[in-house]
Amino acid sequence: MTSFLRPTPVARDAQIQLLAPSSPFDRQRFDAGAALLGQRYRPQLGRSLFAKQGYLAGDDAARLADLRDALESEEIAAIVPARGGYGVTRILPLLDVDEVARAGKWLVGFSDVTALHALWARAGLCSIHGPMVASLWEAASETQTEWFRLLEGGTPRALGGLTPLRCCDTEIGA
Repeated sequence: MTSFLRPTPVARDAQIQLLAPSSPFDRQRFDAGAALLGQRYRPQLGRSLFAKQGYLAGDDAARLADLRDALESEEIAAIVPARGGYGVTRILPLLDVDEVARAGKWLVGFSDVTALHALWARAGLCSIHGPMVASLWEAASETQTEWFRLLEGGTPRALGGLTPLRCCDTEIGA
């Protein structure tokens, strides 16, 4: 069975990268989510975060550059997309498993971002399948609490009597 490394817990006041690797998003919903995240962390905005190109959040090169910037930055502790939709699979072949593994950062999201979760898994890293910026603010308070708890180093809890097949049990550098 494969063992996954858990990225370093995200400390309060840490920098997290907000980006849009897929589709454009509703600005009011994004702003509400960013404000919630700003109560705990220092959100950094991807350069092309608010770009739109048809049904995509900017062109492929810009969305890829934002993701790479987040991976390469030593200051960024986690990557949180604005929303899913469509588009991340267009840039996925241009990302390297080794660059994701070297970065060792948390990724949080669902929907189209699931393709990135698969890349994180290939890199041997844990990630969190959960609400993104534009939907976190409206999630139930229990969901928000769990979201922050996991990102900040908590271990996954069984849901509805289910037991995970494998939990992340080793921190990077441990």
